[in-house]
Amino acid sequence: MVDQIWQVGDAVLDDGEAVGAGNAVPTKLLLVAPFVSVALGLLYQQYTVHAKGVGAYIDEHVRPVIVETAGDDRLWRWQRYLTQDMYPGWRSRFAMWMAFLMLVPAVPVFGLAWVLPSLDSFWTWSVWSVGVVMVAAHVTSWFVESRGVEWI
Repeated sequence: MVDQIWQVGDAVLDDGEAVGAGNAVPTKLLLVAPFVSVALGLLYQQYTVHAKGVGAYIDEHVRPVIVETAGDDRLWRWQRYLTQDMYPGWRSRFAMWMAFLMLVPAVPVFGLAWVLPSLDSFWTWSVWSVGVVMVAAHVTSWFVESRGVEWI
């Protein structure tokens, strides 16, 4: 059986050898995952809040004027079509929640858990702790923000 040879940075390792210090640097790069994930999650959250605001403005201000001008509300049947025919019930909410949970907290939580054994200084522990707080705060804000919201 032929031994496999792996190259990690400048070190060449036979199959089964430990990587040593060369593995610590890439592992610690996972500390960046919470910052990137929370930034992307906040962008998406801002988008949904903006879209919700636009929808509320259209329903409260634009819709009455168009219904009054047109004489009926056939133009607004698309909203009923979306909520009752295209995306009925819990499936749309479930898909939205699963997408959020897999993308936003799952990636940084995995990264934070993976890097935990290699935390060896005050600064790495500090960055790790800030990452935990950021992910927890973002998930909490998402749940508070989206409570009782129909997404489709």
